[in-house]
Amino acid sequence: MFNSSMLLRRFVLLLALLMTVLAAPATNKCQLGANKCDETNTSIMLCGFHGWQMVEMCPKVGGCHVGPAGNAFCAKEVECLPGQSQCDSANYASKVCNHRGFWEIDRKCSKPGCCELRDGKAACKAECGPGLEPPMVGSSAKRDLYQNGHRGNDI
Repeated sequence: MFNSSMLLRRFVLLLALLMTVLAAPATNKCQLGANKCDETNTSIMLCGFHGWQMVEMCPKVGGCHVGPAGNAFCAKEVECLPGQSQCDSANYASKVCNHRGFWEIDRKCSKPGCCELRDGKAACKAECGPGLEPPMVGSSAKRDLYQNGHRGNDI
């Protein structure tokens, strides 16, 4: 069925295709999974199958930095000094500044107007009750009640 001329032609075509593929410059000139800052240090770039792609835009120009381990990150301006405390009237909660310089809800007061500053510390007013701790990550009402002495089917 196949004559030697046809087989030779297919072999030459396959060889030409292979040489073209091998001679083509690589479009992905990065190590898959690597990250870096862009040229203006404005965003974080991640190496994917199609080369470098932006994955995060930093809040300001020059905000992208490379850490000691070689990973790019966006520097975020701190909101507060660790240990500071304040009332959040919109959410009627006391907030505390964490060790990274960002506000976290410390206690959720029972109603608006129940948070007050006492000796520089935000707290729920005594007449409003102690307030509630914010939910933990991965928290659920059923699990929290169970851990506090209630059976799961009490809900």
